[in-house]
Amino acid sequence: MSCEAAGPSTALSDSKFSQRGVCEEDFDQIVRVFASYSPAEIVLPLIDDPSPQPPTEPVREDFDGAIGFVDVSGFTQLSEKLTKENTRYLGSELLNRYINSYLTELINGVSKFDGDVIKFAGDALQVVWRNRACSVGHDDMSLGMLVLQASKCCLELLKTHNNFSPPDVDDVKLKLHMGVGAGQLQSFRVGGHDGKWEYFVAGGAVEQKSE
Repeated sequence: MSCEAAGPSTALSDSKFSQRGVCEEDFDQIVRVFASYSPAEIVLPLIDDPSPQPPTEPVREDFDGAIGFVDVSGFTQLSEKLTKENTRYLGSELLNRYINSYLTELINGVSKFDGDVIKFAGDALQVVWRNRACSVGHDDMSLGMLVLQASKCCLELLKTHNNFSPPDVDDVKLKLHMGVGAGQLQSFRVGGHDGKWEYFVAGGAVEQKSE
C-alpha cells in the first residue's frame, strides 16, 4: 500500500520563493522539508502535477479507514530532571534532542506499517490507515485489514519503544498509550484566509480510539 514519492516538480519555482531570489535547487530543498511535515494524502496527489496549487474552496472527502492515537507520557518528568541536573539552556537543548529523536523513531515505526501521521497534538500523534488513491497496481485493503495493520503497528511500537529511557536518564521512562478506531472518516481542507489552509480528519472513528 506504500507509494513511492518522486522529487517535487521544478515547475513550482515560479512561485513566490523564486520571486524572492531563491534558486531552483534551494527551492526544491524547501519543498522537500515542507512535504516532510505534511500528511501523505496532501503531498502524494501533487507529485505528478507540473503546477500544483492550493485549494480554491473547502474540500471534504469521505473514506473508510482506521485511525490511531499514539500518546507519549513522561516528557514533563524528563524536562524537570534535565533542568534540575543541567543549566537551563543545556537542559532545554537535551530535552529538544531527546523529544525529536524519540518522535522520529515513532514516525519511522508508523511509516513501516503504511500509516500516515496527520497531526501532532501535544505529545501525541494522530495516524490514519487508508487506501491511497496513488496505490496504482495495489489491491485495496478491506476495513478489517486496515484495522489489522493499525493494530500490528501499535503492538510493534509498544514492543520497541515503550518504557524507553533516554541516554543517562535511567529513572525517567517514556511510556506509550494507544487507541485505534475504525469506520467511515471524513477529511477536510478548510481555510483560505491569507493563503493558509488546515487539514484534519473527523468522524465517529475518532471518538472510538479514546473509549
